[in-house]
Amino acid sequence: MDVPYRFHLKNCASPLFCLSFLNPSDLIKNMENNIPWSWVRNWDCRQCGYCCVNYRVPLTKSEAKLLSRFFGPDLVEWSKGKFRIKLKDGICPFLEKRGDAYFCKLQGSLKPYACKMWPFRIYREPKFGHPSDAGVNYGRRMYFVYLSSACRGIELGTPSPEFIAGPLVQALNLHMNPYSNLYPTGRVLERPLSQASSLSPWLGSSHHRFYSYL
Repeated sequence: MDVPYRFHLKNCASPLFCLSFLNPSDLIKNMENNIPWSWVRNWDCRQCGYCCVNYRVPLTKSEAKLLSRFFGPDLVEWSKGKFRIKLKDGICPFLEKRGDAYFCKLQGSLKPYACKMWPFRIYREPKFGHPSDAGVNYGRRMYFVYLSSACRGIELGTPSPEFIAGPLVQALNLHMNPYSNLYPTGRVLERPLSQASSLSPWLGSSHHRFYSYL
C-alpha cells in the first residue's frame, strides 16, 4: 500500500529513518514541494531540462529590464504579480538540446538569480517549516535552506560531505552575493560570456559556442 509521505513524518521520530523505507521516486511524487537540506544526501544537475519546461522563471525588476534591453520587450511578461521570461511553446527560449543533454544559452551576468539558485530556496525564516532540519548557521547568520522536490537530481538521505561542501555552500554563497557567477547549476562546458551584447545574436541561432549545463 502506498502510504502518504506526511503519514511517515507525523508518526516517526526520525524523518530520515522513515524516508529510508520508501522508494525515492514514489517519495518525490508525494512529497511536499520543498525539502529541508538535511534530508538530502546529494544533488547533481542531470541536464534533463525539466526545470525549463512549463516553468516561467521569475525575474527581479532589474533582471527584466536587462533582458528586455538585449533581447527585446517581448521576451519578458508580467504574470502572477512578477516579471517572468516568456515561454515559447511552453519552453524557455534559452534552452537548447545537444545529444541527450540540455543546455542554457543564458550565462554570465544575464543569468537570472532564480535560475542560478535552482533547485535551492534560501530564506531567513523557516518559510516551509521544519526549522531544525532546514536551518544552517553560515557566515554568523541563520538561514533556512530547502530544495524543490520538482528537481530530478535530488538524492535523499543523510547529507554527504560532498553535498555540504559543494552545492550547499555554493548556494549559500550565491544567496549572499547574487551577482556571483559561482553557482551549483553552472558547470560550464565552455567559458561563459561576460559581455551581454555578445549574446544578442544567439536567440534563435544555432551557431553559438558558449554553453553551460543547467
